[in-house]
Amino acid sequence: MIYGLTIRKATINDTEQLVELRKVLLSSGGTHYAAKSEEDDLAWQRAYREWIEENVSNKNVAILVGEYEGDCNICACGIGVIDLRAPMVGALNGKVGWIQSLVVHKDRRGLGIADAMMASLHQWFKDSDVDKVVVQSSKMAEEFYRKIGYTDTGEKLLVQVMQ
Repeated sequence: MIYGLTIRKATINDTEQLVELRKVLLSSGGTHYAAKSEEDDLAWQRAYREWIEENVSNKNVAILVGEYEGDCNICACGIGVIDLRAPMVGALNGKVGWIQSLVVHKDRRGLGIADAMMASLHQWFKDSDVDKVVVQSSKMAEEFYRKIGYTDTGEKLLVQVMQ
């Protein structure tokens, strides 16, 4: 663990800081999940606030936050979700972990915080009897995930927005 870093479960009081941190992923960029208009930007923020409220106590969701050196602001967030799927090799109980997102504030990058956040998420998955974890990665984070043991499946992720 990194000296000065505290990782804890999020509370409803963290909502606005979580929205601000998640803007790094969703308010701009070339990914399919980033907002392409101001309307999209406001829509995901509103929906994310509602999602946090509904899931902050959900036993199949871990919203973890990092605070560094006594700063009262959240410097990192990692979200893990347990999917209940049909049994498969590596997940005979059907529980598959999904790293929904990992964000570290730009001023705190390079300190090992992402590694610590992932270790905490991995421990939560282990404690929840999850044996297989998947992550969808941006190009920027691919090397990080490879470094901590994730491998490319060789499969493409395809998306369809249901209208």
